[in-house]
Amino acid sequence: MQFAVTTQLQQLNHSIRTAAQDSFDYELNPHLSLLYGRISIKDRRLLACAIEVPFSEVIFDSLKAVRCISPTQSRADVEAWSVVAEKRLGSIGD
Repeated sequence: MQFAVTTQLQQLNHSIRTAAQDSFDYELNPHLSLLYGRISIKDRRLLACAIEVPFSEVIFDSLKAVRCISPTQSRADVEAWSVVAEKRLGSIGD
């Protein structure tokens, strides 16, 4: 699931990378990976086209900065992520 790159997200990404003194050449690609598995590109595309998202907007209530293996390709890679910072965000109506 791909998310839009907004000015606020770009600023947040810059702030986090500056605070972390991260010089890695990372391209911001806001998305939610729904599948980590070894399947053919053809099957992956078929599955991606078959997923219907029942909403047009996603609201997050927290933000976590994680150090991870790149590219993340497996469940083991995800399980190896380590949270380096966390911030609760205001919820709707706060």
